[in-house]
This record gives sequence, structure tokens and C-alpha cells, in this order.
Amino acid sequence: MAQTVSLGIFQFKHTIRGYQYIKAAQKAVGDEKKRYVDEHRKSMTRLYYGCCLGPAWFRIPSWLGLAGGTPLWTQFVGIIPPIVCINVAIRTYENKSFF
Repeated sequence: MAQTVSLGIFQFKHTIRGYQYIKAAQKAVGDEKKRYVDEHRKSMTRLYYGCCLGPAWFRIPSWLGLAGGTPLWTQFVGIIPPIVCINVAIRTYENKSFF
């Protein structure tokens, strides 16, 4: 239950931020516009990998048979993949390369 609420809060936060960045980019010019679009992209990356895939991340430990039920430590294990994926996705876009 707490996972669902926290994912919902993060989803709301990143959705609103992404919307605000893209609206600001429509009014901006030059480098400022590029910065807003980049921030929008980062926010949408966090939304997708962190919030939309969140329920799957929290189920990975049980899928792997690491624990029966939902012990607290498996919930923390479920936090690791989005942190890694979000950083890799953002770095890949910024460097224009996967490596």
C-alpha cells in the first residue's frame, strides 16, 4: 500500500513538472528553450522508469524467488533497478551513446 501511494505521489510530481517545463519551453528561446526541453525529457524519463514501471520493480524480488510474502528488505531491493535505469537513460541521452 505504501509503495502505491509513494509511486502515485512521484507520478503526480513528475507529470506536473514535465508539463511545466514544456509550457515554459514554448515561451522560451535559444539555450533556455533547450534547457527546458532537456528538463522535460529528464522528468519524463523519471516518470517512466520510476513510476510507470514501479509496480514491476517491486515485484522483481518475489519473481526471482528471493522471499515469500513481502519482507521489508525486498522492498528496498525493488528500489535499486529504477535508480540505475533512470541514471543510465539520462546519461545515454546526454552522451548520445550507451557507453
